[in-house]
Amino acid sequence: MITNTMNIEEISEELFKDLRNVEGFVDKALPKMRRAALRNRSKRYYQAFEFRTKQYNNWLVGIDYLKRDPSWVMFCYYLDRNRFNAVMVSIAPILLITHYFGHFLERYNERFLSSKLKLKLDILKEYMLRNTIISFDFPYNDNRFLGYTTDGVILGYQESNSNWFNCKTFITREMLFESQNESIGRAALVFERFWDEVHNKTVIPEYYSPCTNVVKAS
Repeated sequence: MITNTMNIEEISEELFKDLRNVEGFVDKALPKMRRAALRNRSKRYYQAFEFRTKQYNNWLVGIDYLKRDPSWVMFCYYLDRNRFNAVMVSIAPILLITHYFGHFLERYNERFLSSKLKLKLDILKEYMLRNTIISFDFPYNDNRFLGYTTDGVILGYQESNSNWFNCKTFITREMLFESQNESIGRAALVFERFWDEVHNKTVIPEYYSPCTNVVKAS
């Protein structure tokens, strides 16, 4: 179980140990997902699952089944000193951890969703439905990055000598180009503007139906 005293290396190790339990859950869910997809006119079906593993970690997994080709994303979420955190675990081609802070989800809700959602887990479900990180840009040639997603841009930093990426805040594409920044390669200007926010706040496709089909596994 992830605890407040763990550092990122210990959290990574805990997540890696728990992956077998998560993959077992996914394996059991796939046959039902496949049948649901084949019954659907679009041959596609999406479902989100909340469950706790035998190691007492809380997971949110979104499975997208298109015809005979399923894909899924895996988030483990936890509280650190009563602050919400979520980490997305990618295992191919290497183990990669993308860490989303509660502040990031607040800004995503405020700047893109403009919704009345209050629980960060609900905001995470919305984000998970719509987004993957398409690419990273390191405008300062250091560990700070911009991550480009379907809905906008992530500002954060990569831990030194690690495959751990911290996603600290979210801006829309309109905000990215407010200063007439005509190329993504010059995005350092925007990073300058929002870096204080990052630093000081450390503490849809049509076939998706936001915040539906969420199943709490027993």
